[in-house]
Amino acid sequence: MRLAGARLVDVDDVDPVQNGAAATFERVVSAARRPRTVARLPVFVGGDPSLSFPLLRAYDDVPEVHVVRLDARLGFHDTRRGSRLSGASTFRRSAEDVPGLQRNTAIGMRSASAGREAVEAARARGHTLVTARRLRNDPAAVLEALPERAALYPSLYVDVFDPSIVPGTGDPEVDGLGYAEVLRVVEGGREVVRASYADRMTHR
Repeated sequence: MRLAGARLVDVDDVDPVQNGAAATFERVVSAARRPRTVARLPVFVGGDPSLSFPLLRAYDDVPEVHVVRLDARLGFHDTRRGSRLSGASTFRRSAEDVPGLQRNTAIGMRSASAGREAVEAARARGHTLVTARRLRNDPAAVLEALPERAALYPSLYVDVFDPSIVPGTGDPEVDGLGYAEVLRVVEGGREVVRASYADRMTHR
């Protein structure tokens, strides 16, 4: 078994601040930093894509981080409905505020809601956008393009799956990935960021 010998510990939830996204994010950053001092590999579970921003801020001590995410949406709008801290902007804020965030590879892209400005801004920041169709047609080439040495921050959002598999996502997008396709990306990943502040090396 892959988890043989591993000790799993639940370090509790983060209570959101009602009508206070910025304050909630500060709580998430603080909560995410704590397990990094004791856990070999923290795993963060949350239902809103906006949480990727404060979680990545918790890794601001890592010199170079490459995000590899499975997601249907770009998350690179500057604002959405008057907010700069929504799930539609999470990776734009991360690119602006996380010093070590060098690259971002988004796999499974297929949303029609991403505007031209957001796409161009993401590419200008070094984002690699891989559509679900491209992964399906040439998975080996996509996996081969993942970095060998950078510390990876993997992220999986439920809408990467086809809605026929996971119909409960808030904003379903047709022509999504299947379990086997997602598993192939996960198993083909490289190295993930180590938990500890003191040890900035990486591990498989």
